[in-house]
Amino acid sequence: MTNWYTSDTHFNHVNILSFCGRPFHTLDEMHEVLVNNWNALVSKDDTVYFLGDFCFVYERGSSLQNKAVLQWKNKLNGNIVMIHGNHDHKITRKHFQPECYFDLGIQIGKYNCMLAHRPLYPDGWDIPARDITNHFARRAAYEKYDFIISGHLHDLRLWTGRSLNVGVDMHDFKPISEDKVLSLLENFEQQS
Repeated sequence: MTNWYTSDTHFNHVNILSFCGRPFHTLDEMHEVLVNNWNALVSKDDTVYFLGDFCFVYERGSSLQNKAVLQWKNKLNGNIVMIHGNHDHKITRKHFQPECYFDLGIQIGKYNCMLAHRPLYPDGWDIPARDITNHFARRAAYEKYDFIISGHLHDLRLWTGRSLNVGVDMHDFKPISEDKVLSLLENFEQQS
């Protein structure tokens, strides 16, 4: 059994293609690549820590929203632990209970890590307006952790201070293994 980390699949979110410059011609093409990449790596017994923005739900009405979320959740291997993001509707979060959190502290190797959707921005950083309130509300609580494992940023930045970006845009549209995460953390510590 392996632990995996990923975020920001944005299933059903047609605008993500242009917002992030994803290299897909259609939403169906993106969906196929994301599902195939995930299932090629993740076995049924593995755990995937998903760090937010799973599925964008356009439809109104709980039965349509339920169907949209379950359509993707049921196609993916592994046991998904959801850290919900800013695009995860309450119906999405409901489908991942009891394994759905705002944030979650875990141990990765020797490192005490916080799993969260948004990174913790370092001092002096130009914090996006949409993240300012959230950032300052959690800053003191997160600073005690060695690293923050996060997503949210789609701009191909691996590190934001001590926050490691595990989003699909950064990792060839694939989850990354805990061994890879640990290697990245160790390399960061050695270079600091």
